[in-house]
Amino acid sequence: MGRDFWEASRVIEQALDAIDHTGDTRMPDTRKIAAMNRARGLADRMIALAAVYTDLVARSGATEKTAGTPLSDYLALTEGRSSSEANGLVHQAGRITADPAVRDAALAGTVSPGKAAAAGAVLRELPRHDMSEAQREAAAGVLLDQAIGGATTRQISRSADRVLEQVAPELAPTAAGRAAEAERRRQRALRERELNFAEDGRGSVRFWGRLPETEGDLLRTVIGACVERGRGDERRELETLKAQKVSGELSSGEYFAARTALQEREHRSTAQRQADAMVDMVTTLQDAGQIPAAGGEAPRVVVTLDYMGLLQLAVDTAATGL
Repeated sequence: MGRDFWEASRVIEQALDAIDHTGDTRMPDTRKIAAMNRARGLADRMIALAAVYTDLVARSGATEKTAGTPLSDYLALTEGRSSSEANGLVHQAGRITADPAVRDAALAGTVSPGKAAAAGAVLRELPRHDMSEAQREAAAGVLLDQAIGGATTRQISRSADRVLEQVAPELAPTAAGRAAEAERRRQRALRERELNFAEDGRGSVRFWGRLPETEGDLLRTVIGACVERGRGDERRELETLKAQKVSGELSSGEYFAARTALQEREHRSTAQRQADAMVDMVTTLQDAGQIPAAGGEAPRVVVTLDYMGLLQLAVDTAATGL
């Protein structure tokens, strides 16, 4: 028979407190990786457990009754989170617990919390009231099979129609219906496209916006290609530096100075690399004469290509490095 939450949570806390980290650095690399994987797997299970109790509080209105505040505000206040982050946690918890099988798979560590949330969101999209209990269970099973089989969170989140075709084909939209819905989504996305800029008062320019999926995916692909090319350049530069040190072309001092400079680039976060890639793309277009200056004014970014042409040029630039 299982333990109640309070007894089990005390055992978990005691186990975490008892871990001896003094020998961590002496682990063989394979053991370090195994330890990381084990810890991350346990962390995922704890995230799922937290989601179960977060949803329990949300459904019961416990914070409204005891603290006089909605759960998202309570999390923002007690955990020092932004309102959007706190709202995200509440919504994620609701998705993870949307179906018992999905919830239990997340608690068991069979699927990650992210994939469980994606599966729960898909299940909510389905016409559940028109489906039998067996069909609903089968839909959850299909989604879990996808998650366990290696599907990404994004792939799972886009699989509603395919799942419906498998478990309740009579309820699945027709090809014409899907095409019409895709066109409606496309037109709505085109109407809602935007890009905004604002100075943040701290020496940076903040920008935000949204694009239709096709253009957004292309932009994400271009920036990702630039980021990966940059990582490849850094690896090749490191090998060149090592070879120059071995050959005597670089002194030890020169090598370490160059290596330190390279490390600053290597230690950039993915977000920083993506920001740099955006700047590099604009600089490349400007150097290629695709962004002309206006009269005697200082150069401004004035895109004269059509949007898809601009992105295609950026794709070619990322691919060739020219």
